[in-house]
Amino acid sequence: MRKNTNGRRGGQVASSDPRRRYQARHRAMGLCTVCPRPLAKGSIVFCEWHRQKNRLRKRRLRGPILCRRCRKPLAGTGQLRGRRYHRLCLRALRVEREQSPHYRELHASAARAYQVRHATMGLCTQCPRPVVPGKHVCEEHLRYRQDRYQRLKTVNRGPRDFRSNVSRSGPPDRRKAQGSYM
Repeated sequence: MRKNTNGRRGGQVASSDPRRRYQARHRAMGLCTVCPRPLAKGSIVFCEWHRQKNRLRKRRLRGPILCRRCRKPLAGTGQLRGRRYHRLCLRALRVEREQSPHYRELHASAARAYQVRHATMGLCTQCPRPVVPGKHVCEEHLRYRQDRYQRLKTVNRGPRDFRSNVSRSGPPDRRKAQGSYM
């Protein structure tokens, strides 16, 4: 690297630089390092006006913000709100994550831990209500489970013969219907 006349390397500036002295003086007084306005809340360098100006400059230099999934540019409002995915890409990403075996294992283990914790406290395993005596669920979930059982019981009886209202477990065996061949 080429040395400056003051003996320092290229990236460093001597403290005798008037701009650096101005910035140091303003920082000590709690003022913006560019103008004499007070510092913005949470900032140690800029007033609110220069902070916004600096953000816009950085955004312009950075270029378009791309979706992390499909790599297409986000719309203008998405850039301003800190989004990193299109809405549809984010929805698809969540579905993929929920269908992954790792996520399912984590969810199942957390649900099981919740059930065990509530069972030991005498609460419903589905919600924080007290249980029905002799059961491990509250009245509402007990009613729901009973209704569900009845619905599934009627659905799982198999195909029905609409003429005689008799349940069939599958196609009729021709040999039984026509008699023995032997």
